[in-house]
Amino acid sequence: MIAIFTSLTVSNPLIKMIQRVLLSVFLLTSYCSHAQALEKYPLAEMLTISSKVLHEQRKIAVYTPADYDITSDQYPVIYLLDGEHNLLYTAGIISYLQKNQFMPKAIIVAINNVDRVRDFTPVPSKELYGLPQMGGADNFLRFIAEELKGEIAKRYRIAPYSILIGHSYGGIFSIYSQQVKPQLFNAYITISPSLFYDERALIKSAKQYFLQEKSVTPQFMYMTVADEYPEFKQSIEAYVKVLKESAPESFSWHYQELPQETHMSSFHLAMFEGLKLLFKGWYLSDVAQLLEHGKFEDIKVYYQKLSEKFGYRIDVPSETVTAAGYYFIANKRIDEAIEIFKKQVNKYPLTGGVYFNLSQAYKANKQSDLAKEFVSKACEIGTQYQDLGTPMYCNVAKRMRQNH
Repeated sequence: MIAIFTSLTVSNPLIKMIQRVLLSVFLLTSYCSHAQALEKYPLAEMLTISSKVLHEQRKIAVYTPADYDITSDQYPVIYLLDGEHNLLYTAGIISYLQKNQFMPKAIIVAINNVDRVRDFTPVPSKELYGLPQMGGADNFLRFIAEELKGEIAKRYRIAPYSILIGHSYGGIFSIYSQQVKPQLFNAYITISPSLFYDERALIKSAKQYFLQEKSVTPQFMYMTVADEYPEFKQSIEAYVKVLKESAPESFSWHYQELPQETHMSSFHLAMFEGLKLLFKGWYLSDVAQLLEHGKFEDIKVYYQKLSEKFGYRIDVPSETVTAAGYYFIANKRIDEAIEIFKKQVNKYPLTGGVYFNLSQAYKANKQSDLAKEFVSKACEIGTQYQDLGTPMYCNVAKRMRQNH
């Protein structure tokens, strides 16, 4: 539909008005007409919060990593607007990025809409091209700050780091949140924000905000624009100009044009690129290079520095521990492999893979009885908790029994 807007000639004032009205109707209705109820997604736990701030019940879907119940780890939290529309593929994108070592595991809090125009539009309330703009963003922010975040902290193991992701009207809500409650979130992924809203009010207020807040709390913002209606794109470019001129160094921002994408198709690519950029450097690109003349302590130092960057404790990811251990095995540094794999077992006792890793270290050290014991444990635990690698663990355990 956006492609229709951009292909029309804009010289005729009547056509311009038609474009604006069509765009506004599209923004008001697109998420409502195609969204499925969050209850249909079995990958998430459903919560119902009786909001005193909003005077209504709100449906929230919470996605946790696959191994959440068998670890004691804490996770950063992604607050996802238009949750009923965006949860399914957001969970897929995050799972893919994590498994390919671009970002940490994360909890997703997907907020179902009741009235997205009311909740996402800042005050003062005005009409836009004859359509109502309700201006309830302040109450919606209070709901998140005073009710939702506390409920999530009470129920889940969360790290003190949160990200807000919003698209279109959700994008302007993200920017509004950054200006009026900058401590509520640490990072923002803002996809095609509707910054033309209310005569570009958020662009004007941004100038004042950055002038007054010379030392903005360290934050991150990734913002995109697709193949949009000209007024839409021009307003975003105007906001980028403010960022270039006024944003302090503590405010890390990145802007990307996605000219091959439409207003709706840009979400996937923007989410993918935004999260990769936010967590750039999360995993070591070359464990072997660091360990060639170093020790595992050097890897721990790397993640201590990353902890300082993100503002909370970040332990060495299990995948990195595994990579380091097998590097040690391959380079005849078996004692070091056994040491870190033992610690991995202590930290993740309900994961079959860590027992398998330790068994391989003992096998390389010619301690066959211990190797057999731990590969059998890997098969047992993996079967109980349905680890993906369980068939391999059990096959190796079977062969080892047959050979003895």
